[in-house]
Parts: sequence; C-alpha cells; structure tokens
Amino acid sequence: LINTSTLKEVFKAVYGQPIARYMKEYRIRKAMELLRNTDMTIADLAAQTGYETQGKFSKAFRDVTQMLPSEYRKIHHGK
Repeated sequence: LINTSTLKEVFKAVYGQPIARYMKEYRIRKAMELLRNTDMTIADLAAQTGYETQGKFSKAFRDVTQMLPSEYRKIHHGK
C-alpha cells in the first residue's frame, strides 16, 4: 500500500542505493559465500541465487566483484 515511486525514494534514502542494485549485491554476496563454502556447480549456484542462466549470473558477478565466479572460487574456496 505504498506508491512505487515513494518506495524507491525512501529505499534509496535509507540504503543509499536503488533497490535493484541492493538486491544484485545481496545475491552476489550470497553467491560469494556459497563459492567459498560449497562445491556446488556454478550453474546450480546461479539458480540458487535467483539467476535464470549461468551466463547472466557470471555477468552480474563480474559487474560486482570484477572477477568471474570460477576465479573467485579458486582464490577463496575453503576460507
């Protein structure tokens, strides 16, 4: 029961970023955790974090972290 424009304005005022960017970063942080702590395939991990395809997930991951999920896993797995 809140106007969409108002919701977007209030969210940005509180969190300092648009809803879409916040959600993208939230999903990537979850993916980073899974890459460090599981042996899930990248495709399964993409689906687990809400991405339709592995390609879309990899692009989003790279946009946020400046590296591919496989590179991140290689560096951080088990830490």
